[in-house]
Amino acid sequence: MQRGMIDGVELPFDEGPDGGLTFVHDNAWWTRLIVGGAGLMTFIAPYELLWRQKNPFSIAMLPFWLISLGALSIGLPALGFALAGPRGRITLDPACRAIRIEAGLFGDWAWGRLRRFEDVLSVEVRRDDEPDDGPCFDLRLTWRDGRRPLPLWRFRSEHRASHVADRVRALLAGANRPG
Repeated sequence: MQRGMIDGVELPFDEGPDGGLTFVHDNAWWTRLIVGGAGLMTFIAPYELLWRQKNPFSIAMLPFWLISLGALSIGLPALGFALAGPRGRITLDPACRAIRIEAGLFGDWAWGRLRRFEDVLSVEVRRDDEPDDGPCFDLRLTWRDGRRPLPLWRFRSEHRASHVADRVRALLAGANRPG
């Protein structure tokens, strides 16, 4: 696989030898670190309220058990996210004329689905003015059957977003040729 470039900046997809494009969505290490740290901090409440007590199994400790269970219900999923690191991969494969959408935890791809190129209605770049630090441009695929659009990537530059959209359109058009 080879990483695409435009204006000296690395693009968010890998190019396969057959001309296919693969977009990989991984969580950044700092995101996992922050969420994991927040998850660990929720273990302080059960430790202080239950572990350090002389008799944590009395009826008077019931409210503290509920508080501790609430804290753990937040902390355990946060730790799971930090350790497992959910990831996603979208592959546009011209050889089989399909879009593979895969997701997984750890290093394993747990589930996936397959959509045909013919199911794509359009490739669009949509401007999002909501972020505080300037506009973003979302590249996404819309489907003929009206299902929710599939986001491919989010860009800060409209030029890069339209360049990648043109690459995806060319790939879909080239693969849809008969023969």
